[in-house]
Amino acid sequence: MPSRTLNSDLFLTLSHDADNLWLYADWHGLVNSEDVMTGSLRILDAFRRERCSKLLNDNTNLSGMWADAAIWGAHEILPQFYQVGCRHIAWVHSSEIYSRLSTSLIVDDTTAGIVLKPFDDLLAARNWLSQVGQPAADKLR
Repeated sequence: MPSRTLNSDLFLTLSHDADNLWLYADWHGLVNSEDVMTGSLRILDAFRRERCSKLLNDNTNLSGMWADAAIWGAHEILPQFYQVGCRHIAWVHSSEIYSRLSTSLIVDDTTAGIVLKPFDDLLAARNWLSQVGQPAADKLR
């Protein structure tokens, strides 16, 4: 996957996938609400710069409870993602229960207008995201 790394730190590696025209957020490690909020603001900035409409949000290697950030995300950051052009998010769940519960708060509580679909598998998420938001003729190729 040809991509360009936009940010890399202890809890988030963010890249732009030029082939698929989406942002890829690879979250990792033990995080708290402050980490998630900081990373989410980085994603918002990347949406502004890269002008993408899709996000592959990978929580496969993430752990921790970040419920405060989840509520903030549902009501604050996802509407801002929508304002700068995000329309689809494929969200790959962590296997860690506390992280999954935090993710559920966002998925179940947002009214941002973004189509947000949770997955347990990164490949399934990539496949879905590559199909959405494309004209019907493009899907047939």
